[in-house]
Amino acid sequence: TTKKTPELFLYLLQNHDQWVRKSALIELLWPEYEEDKASSLLYTAAYYIRKTIAPYHSFLEISNTNGGYILHTQNVLLDTERWESLLASAPQMNKESIPYYVKMMELYKGDYLQEYDFWWVESERQRLHKMWLSISLKMAEWYRGNSQPEEAISIYEGICSRHPQEEEAYWGLMKTYAEMNKNSLVIKWYDLLSSVLWEELHEKPNEQITNWFKEWQMAHA
Repeated sequence: TTKKTPELFLYLLQNHDQWVRKSALIELLWPEYEEDKASSLLYTAAYYIRKTIAPYHSFLEISNTNGGYILHTQNVLLDTERWESLLASAPQMNKESIPYYVKMMELYKGDYLQEYDFWWVESERQRLHKMWLSISLKMAEWYRGNSQPEEAISIYEGICSRHPQEEEAYWGLMKTYAEMNKNSLVIKWYDLLSSVLWEELHEKPNEQITNWFKEWQMAHA
């Protein structure tokens, strides 16, 4: 069996129900081989996929047509697509709908195909991550504005632990703690952000955050 088989399957699944040219698949998976050798590897990998998914033919089927492959899906809803459809039909964020958002965000177990480092996954991973991040920040802001600081803190901390360079979440924590008069924690999160950014990127926190922090410090001197 070829070690590229799982990658071929995941690529076809990401592009399910769309025709993908064989030449594009060869370019993606076996660019270093001569055409004949690469074609044979592609054929073998597709054969293994077909064999593996045969018991699930009422859900998944691969067809070889016009110099390309299609992975057909039926009676299948991919978790990413389910999540996106829940997001698309989400009501406006308010007291009644916030539990809907909480449930929906619990379905996001981690970044898209996070255990794989295929380069072609990156743009889809980033796209879904941006959606997750923007809803998370929006929820935290909502909690902050509705006198539920503990819930806001929990979301902001979740973002920081998952994505230690996400400045917006640190700033959210600083503002929340400032509103709670927990001054030592405002300083703690600013220092943490500064050290993470310096170690990882050799950068300082953005100007807006730095100015906010300086003003806050002067007011609390």
